[in-house]
Amino acid sequence: MLNTPFRIASLYVLLGLVWIAASDRVAAALTAGSTPLLVLVSTWKGSLFVVITGLGLLMLLTRWSRRMEAAHEAALVGEREYRRLFDDSPLPAWVYAIDDLRILEVNEAAVARYGYSREEFRALTVRQVRPESEIGKFEAGFVTSPTQRDVLFNAGEWIHQAKDGQRLNVEISWRNVIHRGRAARLAVMRDLTEQRAAEARLAETEQGFQDMLGAMNEAIWIGDPTLRVCYFISPAIEEICGIPAVEFRADPSVWLRQLHPEDAGRVQAEVAGIGSAGETVVSTFRIYRRDGALRWLEVAASAVCNRRGEVVRVIGITTDITERKRLEDEVSLAAQVFADTREGVIITDVNERILRVNRSFQAMTGYSEAELLGETPRILKSGLQNASYYQEMRAVLARDGHWEGQLWDRRKNGETYPVRLSITEVRNAEGRPTHYIGISADLTETRRAEARIENLANFDAVTGLANRTRFEARLTSEIEVCATAGLAVLLVGIDRFMVINQTVGHAAGDMVLADVGQRLQLAVPVGATLARFGGERFLVLLASGTPMAKVRELANELVHVVVPGAASLRSPFPLTACVGIAQYPSDGITAADLLKSAESALNQAKGLGHGNVATYCAAMDARATERIATESRLRAAMEQGRLELHYQPQISLAVNRCSAVEALLRWTDPEWGPVSPVTFIPVAEACGLIVPLGDWVLGEACRQARRWLDAGRPVVVAVNISVIQFRAANFVDKVREALAAVGLPAHLLELEVTESVVMDGASTVATTLAALRELGVHLSIDDFGTGYSSLAYLRRFPIDKLKIDQSFVREMLHDADAAAITQAVVSLAKSLRLQVIAEGVETQE
Repeated sequence: MLNTPFRIASLYVLLGLVWIAASDRVAAALTAGSTPLLVLVSTWKGSLFVVITGLGLLMLLTRWSRRMEAAHEAALVGEREYRRLFDDSPLPAWVYAIDDLRILEVNEAAVARYGYSREEFRALTVRQVRPESEIGKFEAGFVTSPTQRDVLFNAGEWIHQAKDGQRLNVEISWRNVIHRGRAARLAVMRDLTEQRAAEARLAETEQGFQDMLGAMNEAIWIGDPTLRVCYFISPAIEEICGIPAVEFRADPSVWLRQLHPEDAGRVQAEVAGIGSAGETVVSTFRIYRRDGALRWLEVAASAVCNRRGEVVRVIGITTDITERKRLEDEVSLAAQVFADTREGVIITDVNERILRVNRSFQAMTGYSEAELLGETPRILKSGLQNASYYQEMRAVLARDGHWEGQLWDRRKNGETYPVRLSITEVRNAEGRPTHYIGISADLTETRRAEARIENLANFDAVTGLANRTRFEARLTSEIEVCATAGLAVLLVGIDRFMVINQTVGHAAGDMVLADVGQRLQLAVPVGATLARFGGERFLVLLASGTPMAKVRELANELVHVVVPGAASLRSPFPLTACVGIAQYPSDGITAADLLKSAESALNQAKGLGHGNVATYCAAMDARATERIATESRLRAAMEQGRLELHYQPQISLAVNRCSAVEALLRWTDPEWGPVSPVTFIPVAEACGLIVPLGDWVLGEACRQARRWLDAGRPVVVAVNISVIQFRAANFVDKVREALAAVGLPAHLLELEVTESVVMDGASTVATTLAALRELGVHLSIDDFGTGYSSLAYLRRFPIDKLKIDQSFVREMLHDADAAAITQAVVSLAKSLRLQVIAEGVETQE
């Protein structure tokens, strides 16, 4: 390139010289007057000028050439440096044309990060390295982007998309450049993908930490050694103390003002010593929350020291241990109950080895705890139960996890005794049995008391014969299994017995009744049932299939049994008797109907004179017609809303005020007037109306109780439940719906059932009664003492109250039997912790 100035200068000199020489010759030729010397001098002068200026031109061109070479070399060095920096840059970079946005150059970092080859990049535009969601944003920004050259711009954070679809977070810096003559833009990307992922993970971790703190029941806190500055407190502190965390941070001592007075001094001293303590300090105390609730807290605090051993902060955990304290108290109470309960309690392992027994169990069995530990309950076997009994017990226990029943055990002294035993299986968290708990009660005294009460409830105290209750139960049972006619009831009544009581006294009268009872017992055939009906009357039940002739023959024989002289019967008067006869089913289809018919027949016999026999002969058609008419009018009354409830108060003698009311169904017919429930209730039961009728009574009683409750006078309303209504499969659901329909609390409803209900189908009854008790309603036994009583159900079933039938209450002042039965029922109820209601109390006495 250095030859170029020399060539240019030489060409200039040559052309100059040629021009001067030629021009001078031409000038000389034109000016013939000129001398050759002057022309020659002029030529040489012009040539010298050309040579000198040519040298100057050579020097100028040489200097320019050298500068150009230097500039070119610098450009080559810059280009090489640019290529080195561009290609070796660890940051992805590319150059793209401004006019069509096509990528012109790309470095290795971009190839490695985006996954495209250089050739693939050059076929792309900068739009195509972005996801669809970013293209609009890019184009909008591109239109308004600055056009200055050699200025570095920061475009902020963008999202790019690699060849494999991965989204990249990048921060872009760019400048406008000229690339090979085209307006272009150099863009450098700083990859923020890992950074953003790390930030997201950090945020997630922080959120997880916050969530963990929020989910923890314990409050974590950090403070200075004096606990006057709070650096950190978790949100749980508000739930524990009722103090917002922000308030706690502002004043860490705020909780001290809520300490229980009995704990305040001790806790404040413990707090003061935390900063100097070399180990964890644990304090348990009581605190009043802002809402007034008393809570038990446990604080565990530790001092944190620097390398010089100086306490720089205190870290603590505050835990609400109220529930734990409650459980500890319950465990302590359970231990006390275990030790002091009157029932015998025994705990065994899964192999039935005895681990613990309480004092009552030791007293009941006669064995000490030391003698029982390590033994099995077989040490108490009486031998009165066979092996199959215990096999069944274990099978039920394995299936249900619980067994309850009665058996005989043997004390250490060899005496056998009845026990009621309840065994419960204890399982661990995995569901495997680990222990068995047995609770046993000595039934010796209970059996004796039950026997005495059973005898009082079912047998006449004067004659020793079955009483009316037992007779009616037997009669009902016979009616249920009676397949043919011939079932007969004979009602024997002693004539003028009142005169005996009035003249020789009731004690002598009782002796007469006892003698008559013995004579009648000898006279009735085998298989017949003899009972005292009440007063001077006796009942005889002859089995189904007895011919009417035999029935009359026996009735006449019974009349003559009491005819012998008064001396043998300890009576100063000659005794005679009358007999009334009623036969199933012609004279009645229920026990009550038969007894009523027999009583009518007896009255008819007495009307004929002493020593007569009469057979009930009322027309069946008339009775059927009456029942049909009653059913029809009852249906109309239900449809037309002519039924209503009256409420009879129940007065508590303890407080002399009304404790509850009993709902009594009343029906007034437009033509018949008031109709007694004794008349229409049996008809309703026979024709199927008793269930809808009972549902209406239940619903209406609940509505009335709700109205009283809304008026500020909560009253328990008792509702009688029929046998048919109680046996319905959905009865419990109906009770639940009746309560829910008006929003009546269950404890304001009492359901009354008769003895016949609880005596029939004990397992079903137990389930229904348990379900009703679970609802919260009260349960009572109505007309107690008038049916066949089994005292077992009083213990097994969840009964709250007994109602003594009014027949006993009205007669108790002048009938020793009624008084004895009433007193026995009251004593029984007290022993079983049941309430007693006496029906028919109408006078002060």
